[in-house]
Amino acid sequence: MTSTTFDSHSIDLKRATVVGIICWLLPVGILMLIGKNLPAAIIAPLPLVLAMMISPTVAFYIFMLAVPIYFPYHLTGGAIWAFDIAMALLVVGLVIQFMLRGETEVVRTPSDIPFLMLIGATWLSALFAYRIQESVVPSIRILVIFLAFRAIFTMTCRLGVRKVLLFYIYLVGALSAVNIALFLYHRGAERVFGPAWLAFENYSMTALPMALAFLIWSRGRAERFRFAVVIILIALAVVASGSRGTLVAIALAVPVLIWLAYRKIRREKMDAARHSINQVILVAAIIGATLTIFSSSLLVGFVGRVQELVASLMNPQGTIALRIVLWTAAFKAWLTSPIVGIGIGNFNLVDQVVPQIKTAPVWYYIRGMSAHNVVLHYLAETGIIGVIGLLAVTGSGLRMGRNVFRRALTLEETQISGAICIAMIVFALSIFFMRAWTWAQEGYIMAMLFGMAAAWWHQLRTRLPE
Repeated sequence: MTSTTFDSHSIDLKRATVVGIICWLLPVGILMLIGKNLPAAIIAPLPLVLAMMISPTVAFYIFMLAVPIYFPYHLTGGAIWAFDIAMALLVVGLVIQFMLRGETEVVRTPSDIPFLMLIGATWLSALFAYRIQESVVPSIRILVIFLAFRAIFTMTCRLGVRKVLLFYIYLVGALSAVNIALFLYHRGAERVFGPAWLAFENYSMTALPMALAFLIWSRGRAERFRFAVVIILIALAVVASGSRGTLVAIALAVPVLIWLAYRKIRREKMDAARHSINQVILVAAIIGATLTIFSSSLLVGFVGRVQELVASLMNPQGTIALRIVLWTAAFKAWLTSPIVGIGIGNFNLVDQVVPQIKTAPVWYYIRGMSAHNVVLHYLAETGIIGVIGLLAVTGSGLRMGRNVFRRALTLEETQISGAICIAMIVFALSIFFMRAWTWAQEGYIMAMLFGMAAAWWHQLRTRLPE
């Protein structure tokens, strides 16, 4: 191609861009001038929508950035979330690319069948639901989580597992920095969850041990320092949130990761990682010193909640006692329909299914809440069949985590395997005491974790047979 032809094509592209912008701005401006704000609002984002459909990579990163923003647009009987729109555009874009490329092979993962089992159990419970209207949105939501898992798996394979993992960890680090700033602004008087709201619990309990895995198998001093900062930020943000469930999840996960790391380092003679694992003590000391210094000022509320948690081990009190009431309600609801449950999405009606629950003195304050235990919640709503599906999904994640972690890899690759393995362990542990994993934001975080795990499992399996 000659220089003249190249310049001509560049000029044509610039002209087309200018004309396209005019064709976009002109109708938007006219509609706003004549007071037609709704049509203008529909037309205004069309270029971005088109770009997201043409480029799934753009849609993927917008989706990842949208999930930690709790900003629903409420409608009658439901709400619209920006991350739902971004995921829909990502899925459509991937389907279009799949069809244009003429691809026929769909890569299978160990989590596909378990997810389909969970979807089937959910829909079966909806057919026998106490009130079937309550089951519509949750039944759609579990299917969307599966589609999100497949989309994230595909994009992670394309972009690289390490790149997506680090994006996730650094994103949670940034959210933590915001939450700490808000906590300081309120002078410790309020619990702070930040832009992600309660989904920050799921983000932080997974990202902190994942960052710890990257620190343990770090490749140099600069990398160790970077992940140490991220860990400290997330830990302090967890303190700012006052979430004891998150604290318990991290307290369980960190020793497990250190034990697994110690065994792996000794077995594979990874001398470079021995020094890094000692740095964990320094990071823990910094966090402990910060808590000690501010325990009688900024962190009085947090210290009180921890003391209540410890006291509840012998004598349940406060919100721990409330959780026991919810767990009891879930178990009694399950007894009314052991096989298929009372119906997905129907736990908010549990006092109608089991009226005697209303006699609990505190029920007035906690009715309408979840069971605050994913397993018991699914037991109540979807019965034995649903719990089998949930545990099958969990088991698939644990198997992928185990399979990638047991391989002898480079330090850089072991960072990824360690992060994937501990994320799956945190998920498996937390479903027994956390509030949610299969709802709006939390469901997408679940899809992210399983999508990244499946992508790394697939990559290692393709490259290195077991």
